Amino acid sequence: MQKYCMLIRNDKIYIKSNRSRKVVEYSLNNTIIYPNVPLYSAIFKDEKIIKDLRIFIRDNVDNNNTFMQRMSGKKLFLLTPDDVTVVTDIERYAFYEFGKTIFGVKDIIIGGECSFVAPFEVNNYICISKTCRMMILTYIKDRKTVKQKFIENRDYTNEEIHTFIRELYVGTGSIPKVYLNGVGLLKYSDIGVVIDSVELINTFGNIVEPLKIK
Repeated sequence: MQKYCMLIRNDKIYIKSNRSRKVVEYSLNNTIIYPNVPLYSAIFKDEKIIKDLRIFIRDNVDNNNTFMQRMSGKKLFLLTPDDVTVVTDIERYAFYEFGKTIFGVKDIIIGGECSFVAPFEVNNYICISKTCRMMILTYIKDRKTVKQKFIENRDYTNEEIHTFIRELYVGTGSIPKVYLNGVGLLKYSDIGVVIDSVELINTFGNIVEPLKIK
């Protein structure tokens, strides 16, 4: 079975197949950007982008597949931003429909980005994500979300970030490793490890493979 991983980040869509080590990037050109509105909101119903993206996947992801491989079934693992929650479930459904339309699959597993910023062997950590709408702090323990904190998307001092982390962490002992996920977080690199988009989707693919999800 062919497994795809997909991440939409700003003006790019990142795609990785379990049949290749390469991450391919599709650029969203000439798309109107509105303040505090995710760019993906404008592409889910854009027939031109959908058609172009299908061709891009055919030529850059599926180009080496044999007939038997194409007939062996497909599964899509789709990463969603950490501000897509049960409160914004309509967005989660839109991601699902977009993935189904682009890849022609019904078997789609959706995961939040915060769950996949750390390597497979790291079970306990804190993730700080940033989107155009907000910042999200997540405490992960045994690969499960224990607590989340949603704060305004603006510049904070390092001390303010440390305060948010202390408010979030409900465990005992020292605060676990911090991972920074999103654009514009390099300024906090002395607080945690900055994860870029390619690294995130590679980690995502590396984690879902050992889980043997069928």
